[in-house]
Amino acid sequence: MAADTMDLALASFRGPDTTVCFRAAAAELGDDAVVLRTVLHGDAVPAQRAEIVAAPASAIERYRARLTPPRLMRPDRATRQLPLVIALVGPTGAGKSTTATKLARHDEAFGQWRAGIITLDTRPGALEQLNAQARAGDIPLEVVYEPAQVAGALRRLMKARCDVVIIDTPGQSPRADALAQRWSAALRALAPDEIHLVVAATQRADLAAAVRVDAVAAGATHSLITKVDEVPGGHGLTELTIALGMPVRWVCDGQDAGADIRNGAPRLLGMLGVSSTLPAGGVAPAPRTAAAHSPAGAAAASVPTRRSGIRSFFTRRRTVMVGR
Repeated sequence: MAADTMDLALASFRGPDTTVCFRAAAAELGDDAVVLRTVLHGDAVPAQRAEIVAAPASAIERYRARLTPPRLMRPDRATRQLPLVIALVGPTGAGKSTTATKLARHDEAFGQWRAGIITLDTRPGALEQLNAQARAGDIPLEVVYEPAQVAGALRRLMKARCDVVIIDTPGQSPRADALAQRWSAALRALAPDEIHLVVAATQRADLAAAVRVDAVAAGATHSLITKVDEVPGGHGLTELTIALGMPVRWVCDGQDAGADIRNGAPRLLGMLGVSSTLPAGGVAPAPRTAAAHSPAGAAAASVPTRRSGIRSFFTRRRTVMVGR
């Protein structure tokens, strides 16, 4: 899945009213096209005041399937010697260290699983910041300078009853240059179950696609979008996820290290006005009540309705008023 890029061709249709737009979309995209957005342009000429954005139903389903990762299964101490290992890689400034803290602290990520952090980013400033965040959240933290230290760090985190170990890395690709060889060797020794390419929502899609090439070559399996709150209305996020072409387990939408993390696919699909057919949690934690197990962003399966010969998968009505 990580090697395949997503394809989601969005088409815009303008007309005097939405009925005309619906008919035009059905004629071009097919009778099962999905309406994602309705825009009413108050300052446009009468013949162009209504606009809908739509896509073929098959393209929406492909996008949904590729964006949605399989659920994480709880590590079984009876059969596994190591905890679940999740690594974060990506460019400088994407927010990997803060994201590692969020993942370790927030129920939206791992429910009741206990998480610890191993950092391979030994720069003094970065290490000091992560150490302060770990202390504030009561998160076990290990610092690894050399690959030979990996086994001891994992043993200590297992002794601390960690079900999950999150790996923080320096802000560069593991294939970038000789300076990265030491920490990339440590990352290989940790044998991550998943490697998440962390990219800011403000990153241009074409640049993200270039970063993706090295990340996938280094074993990246997922993308993780940060700073979603800095993109008004989620503008450009669809294009960014298509460029990255990997499932998105989580997104981050704020600076609070103890919060501001959401399940990725439901949040991103919701910005398109499309519901997720899978539970939003993406995690199978320890037994909990139904209410506690269901994350806040959980969405019910979408129900198709007919409107002027075109199908609309709405979790809520997405009509935007522009101008007057």
